[in-house]
Amino acid sequence: MNTHKTKAQLMQKQDILIGNDSFFTQLTNFSNNQYHIHDFYEIFYVLEGKGRHFLNNETMPLATGDLYILRANKDCHSFSSDSGDIFIHRDIIIERELIKEVADFLSPDLFEELERSDMPFHFNLSSEELKGIETQFLHLTKQLDENKERILYKKIVVDLLSLPLLNIKDTEEKLPIWMNTLISTLNHSTHLSLTEVLQDFNYSQAYICRTFKKYMGLTMTEYFNEIKLHKAYMLLKTTDISINELVQIIGFENKTHFYRCFKSKFGKTPKEARIENKNV
Repeated sequence: MNTHKTKAQLMQKQDILIGNDSFFTQLTNFSNNQYHIHDFYEIFYVLEGKGRHFLNNETMPLATGDLYILRANKDCHSFSSDSGDIFIHRDIIIERELIKEVADFLSPDLFEELERSDMPFHFNLSSEELKGIETQFLHLTKQLDENKERILYKKIVVDLLSLPLLNIKDTEEKLPIWMNTLISTLNHSTHLSLTEVLQDFNYSQAYICRTFKKYMGLTMTEYFNEIKLHKAYMLLKTTDISINELVQIIGFENKTHFYRCFKSKFGKTPKEARIENKNV
């Protein structure tokens, strides 16, 4: 099963900076390696640094300016950064009712598009856009009367939900078409080896590996292992298959290597992860 994170649990993990009954926000640098799902909307964006986003069984890089609108009770995700890397992000918790109110104000079809989209909306903000949004949050740290706070909360949500309508920003450097295909193939082929994945691409392995590192910031092996490990974590949480079966399903060369990588990634053994899930 997926772990549900309530507002109360999130507040225990990190101090909430500002908020009311339907809107909370925090600025933090912590990673969350555990797949989880919320009963509220979460909008988050990266202010500085880079990491990886594991979302609905797919993996994608995170960099400064990346913004995601995650739906309540629908999108399952986690995110992480390499040890020592800067990874500062703002998380905004918004009740579904407030999202719907603002979306309906902006466009009669927007809320339905948010809810029915195969994947959550994702945009890349420029440094000026990031600065503008953060300035509004800075105003919220000042002592305002309740009415002004409510207006500013809604203004921020309006600005954020306007992004899907305006489609204001594409990523600065789009991935080559074949790279998008490769990433999709990696995300859905955890049972294969890299050699098997690459045999259908008409480029040398050296060129593919070099280009992959350029765009993704990590080697293809590192990326593929990340996907395999997160799939393993989800299978441990949602099934009772044996570790031997699990190793075969996710295509690791042997159980010892799998145990070592899993412990390094999650700070616990596969057995500990399974027991922990049963106690949730």
